[in-house]
Amino acid sequence: MIKNVKLLNIKNMIVQKKLRISIMLIVVLLFCNASIAQDKITFVWEGGHELIIRATEGETFTIDWGDDTPIEIKTGLDTANIHLLHVYDGDCEREYTVTIAASNTDCKFTYFYYCPLVDDILYSQISSLKLEGCSDLMFLFCWYNSIPLSDLYAAHLVMNEQSVKIFGSQFVARILKNGMTLDFSSQQIIGGVETVFSVCKNTQKAIIDVDYSIVNGIITFIKEGYYEVWLNNAAIPFASYYVGTPIPGNIPENCLPNFKIYPNPTNDIAYIKTDTGIIPELKLYSLDGRLLQQIRNTEIDLSGYSAGIYLLSINGKTMKVIKK
Repeated sequence: MIKNVKLLNIKNMIVQKKLRISIMLIVVLLFCNASIAQDKITFVWEGGHELIIRATEGETFTIDWGDDTPIEIKTGLDTANIHLLHVYDGDCEREYTVTIAASNTDCKFTYFYYCPLVDDILYSQISSLKLEGCSDLMFLFCWYNSIPLSDLYAAHLVMNEQSVKIFGSQFVARILKNGMTLDFSSQQIIGGVETVFSVCKNTQKAIIDVDYSIVNGIITFIKEGYYEVWLNNAAIPFASYYVGTPIPGNIPENCLPNFKIYPNPTNDIAYIKTDTGIIPELKLYSLDGRLLQQIRNTEIDLSGYSAGIYLLSINGKTMKVIKK
């Protein structure tokens, strides 16, 4: 009898030990799955347009445009750009949540670029950005958008590579009337660093306490006009060599004159019209920051370049030009 009891106790101990080991294995597996998150980029924008992404060659990812259109499936091309284009029907002021998600953990996003056409800035800015996984993301460029600096700061913490992060300072453009406000109180301090605000009115530097006032990150507009607000914060890495990226903390003394590029997109020649009539200095850059041309003229020839997106710096102000 005693022998049977001992055998039963031993069996129970073995069962309990196996159960504990099984539970531990399940916990480890769950932890591993949680720590190796599939890459996902989620952002909110208005209007829609073209953005660029790169993903692991041969691996698939999906795009949910946040409307009633079917979810798209794309296959990564490694170092080749994938151009994603979407135009929303209906109210251009409605915001849409877009989700770009890897189909499995082998699919890694390495490049994300979105800069709205200058003429569409009011209607197609990204207004929030969230990265999940995405530790292999090496190039993130979202200039001329109204993304909270806190979102960009969180994004830079996700990315492993420190030397090639590229962020543009964020930009908010609005037609505002007397007494209207923009609340940036949550963006005053990022990563322990104070944010610097720069405000322009009708393309000229706005005068504080005349055109606007700012208290604790809340900007109140005193006079009606077309305002541009730039937000810079030195806690967020900037690639200072990259065209059009202001040095963090610097406030431009003057906002530059308006320029118009036409036709854009173009097959060959792009013409530049200024509101001053002065012949501008033009610098054409590739998306990886290489200077391709530098001339003083009112037109620039893109016929010798492959189709794609280029950055045209006009007297220091940068615009996107597309070669068809």
